Amino acid sequence: MTDAAIRPCHDEPMGDERAEERADGLYDYGTVLWRGEPDAAALFTAADAFWVPFSLGCIAFFAVATRSVVDHGVPWPALILVGFFWALLLSLAVGRFFVKRALADRTTYVVTDRFAIVERGGSVESRAIDRGAIRVRRRLAGRIEADFDADVEGRRSAVGLIYEMYRNTGMDFMATVATGGWAPLRFYDVRDRAGLFEALRAAGVDLVDRGAPGG
Repeated sequence: MTDAAIRPCHDEPMGDERAEERADGLYDYGTVLWRGEPDAAALFTAADAFWVPFSLGCIAFFAVATRSVVDHGVPWPALILVGFFWALLLSLAVGRFFVKRALADRTTYVVTDRFAIVERGGSVESRAIDRGAIRVRRRLAGRIEADFDADVEGRRSAVGLIYEMYRNTGMDFMATVATGGWAPLRFYDVRDRAGLFEALRAAGVDLVDRGAPGG
């Protein structure tokens, strides 16, 4: 086990406990119990049961509409608008999967004896380990999702439901917009279930692996 010393950033640790700032300007997050990464090959979530047919239906409809527009002739500014909508639809149908994979390649998850941490590129977000705020669920293909803000109020509100439709789909920026810039800290698409569970238990979290399938 090693100590987690991470450079400060704009994301502040939440919860009753704060990371301690050391003399060298790094934050001391405690002893590392587990380090993992999201499975970059995990492209689909339960929300894609809606997004995939929705995007394909939109493409089919817009293809017919585009043919009609071209056949009847339109001013060139209208063609620019058509091109913009095609880019938007292709991003929804295909591009977002490349975004999701790129995010996964830049993401590392860390559990210490005091904090859960998400490192992505040069940014760091953390939550103090709170045994009452953690929920772990088994998702598609046996992957694990760990939610460290499960006790936040309003999760069943319209905003919360909108967030759930976009999170971990490659359109996460829309999920953040829906919540006004705030997002719960979660570990997505973790394959090392045993390692994550062992680390959380070592951090004092009493977990029961119910193995509930889902997205």
